[in-house]
Amino acid sequence: MRAQEKRTAEQVSVYLQSEDMRLDEAITMLGALNQELPVEQMLLTTLSTEAVHSDHPLHEHFLQAYRQNRENLTALIVQEQRAGRLKSSFDAGSIAREIIATLDGLRLQWLLDPEHVQIDDALQNYANRIKQELAAPEHDQEGRRRRPVISDT
Repeated sequence: MRAQEKRTAEQVSVYLQSEDMRLDEAITMLGALNQELPVEQMLLTTLSTEAVHSDHPLHEHFLQAYRQNRENLTALIVQEQRAGRLKSSFDAGSIAREIIATLDGLRLQWLLDPEHVQIDDALQNYANRIKQELAAPEHDQEGRRRRPVISDT
């Protein structure tokens, strides 16, 4: 299990550090990775919940994993802000925490009720909403720079 988790974590890290990666793509990619390994996701969800107490043997492991995920997502959001694709008026770290919380919550719902919770659809909708809410005004939903509107007045 640990070897699979480490490979997945490395894969996620590489994806999130790619200069071509967009935030909405990262969200849907993380969901797809969850869906590919349902048994592993169930085990990770169970273990991470049990590891909440600081004296648990895996507490430090999950603490560091979540910190690394937050750092990677925060860096991706900052990259998008600097490129002018996302508004710079919000805190990237707060959005990263929100994304991870949403992923965790949807993963738990999906694991509990896979017939009624389609994690890929839910994350695609979430990614689209985030993209709309956070897009810099000078960019459209696809991240392309909008042409200035020229007034006749």
